[in-house]
Amino acid sequence: MLILWSLLGFLVAITILVAIHEFGHFWVARLAGVKVLRFSIGFGKPIFTLRDKKGTEFVVALIPFGGYVRMLDEREAHVAPEEQHLAFNRQSVWRRMAVIVAGPLFNILFAIFAYWLMFVIGIKTVAPIIGSVEPQSIAAKANLKPLQEIVMIDDTAVISWPAVQMALLPHIGEQVKVKLKTKHINTQHMAQHRLDLKHWRYQGSEPDLIASLGILPYSPAIPAVIGRVNPDSPAANAGLRAGDKMIGVNGKAVTNWAQVVAIILHKPHQTVTITVQRKQQQLTLAVKVGAKKRAEGKRYGYLGVSSSAVQWPKALLRVQRFGFIAALPIAMKKTWQMTSLTCKMLAKMVIGEISTKGLSGPIGIAQGAGVSARMGMSYYLNFLALVSIGLAIINILPIPILDGGQFVYCVVELFSKKPVSERVQEIGMRVGIIILLSVMLLAIYNDVSRL
Repeated sequence: MLILWSLLGFLVAITILVAIHEFGHFWVARLAGVKVLRFSIGFGKPIFTLRDKKGTEFVVALIPFGGYVRMLDEREAHVAPEEQHLAFNRQSVWRRMAVIVAGPLFNILFAIFAYWLMFVIGIKTVAPIIGSVEPQSIAAKANLKPLQEIVMIDDTAVISWPAVQMALLPHIGEQVKVKLKTKHINTQHMAQHRLDLKHWRYQGSEPDLIASLGILPYSPAIPAVIGRVNPDSPAANAGLRAGDKMIGVNGKAVTNWAQVVAIILHKPHQTVTITVQRKQQQLTLAVKVGAKKRAEGKRYGYLGVSSSAVQWPKALLRVQRFGFIAALPIAMKKTWQMTSLTCKMLAKMVIGEISTKGLSGPIGIAQGAGVSARMGMSYYLNFLALVSIGLAIINILPIPILDGGQFVYCVVELFSKKPVSERVQEIGMRVGIIILLSVMLLAIYNDVSRL
């Protein structure tokens, strides 16, 4: 079921985002007076075809990973004399630049729309309250304490753990001290802190940025009942099942999920005994605990299980919801923040400040699509906006096979007063294909490694 959700979420996402991107090229091409021969969602054999009065063939193809708009162009095929004025290559440089940049621009506009709709619907998150702090960690040295809620990072107000992550991500690789403001949830006491990131070893590839600082987020007491067991995990191999209530670990009684986590975290590669209540039967199972690596190189144990659903107190929940008009500037600001953050992270990856292990390919995107789709419409819209921004940024990179590379050719032509030679464009195309294939293979390798 999880795989089905991920696949469905991914197919819907990629279809929407590719359609938006290609529609940008198509719409502006039509405005510029260019004849569009084909508008295709997907590659390969067409499974649906429709032709309009202007001769454009609209296609849905068998392989859904991408799409394209094919325009009349004398560089690709013979063009009848009476249609030469409709060819893409016959248009002014400015018109061609507009057509090229329209795809990424429409992805940015869609991100604004997705964020706007997300804020209108409303998105519910949990407050960024500290549950515990690891001794000698960056958080401990900043004097952060349990039950403090992080309310501000530098000059940015934060209301959720994702917001905390977004505020901290730009500082990866920087030797700075970040200002934090906290509020104790019981006493309401406000405090100032400074996170010294000089020795922060987070590389952007690990899933838990918060844990790399030595912070375990607060959560209400969760019953030690297994909600889900991951396939081929240590728990699954030992025979643990969803619905099992854990009542003891290594002979020590446990009553909530946090107690189980505290024991398992310190048992990587060790065998533990877990006593469970399964309906009317009590069982004791031997489990070989798995291990995962944190950013600083330490290993921690994991079982491959998740807890059953838990009800959060309303006082610890935060809801972002705005009216139709008020949501628009907030969505625009959010889009700008995420666009600038993505560009900054990409630049740090290129210069080696963060690891390329943070790159995700189709498997990672599919997992994100499935998780966000199960969480609800607002979360899925947030996912769509993020991927749409990523798609826009990738396409505007100055790589010959991408929109950005074609845009660079137009800029060169603008100044040199003559088109870039076909020979140069052919070499550029080959280089671009090699670069893209290399990046894609690296991203897929990362996906498989994370699996």
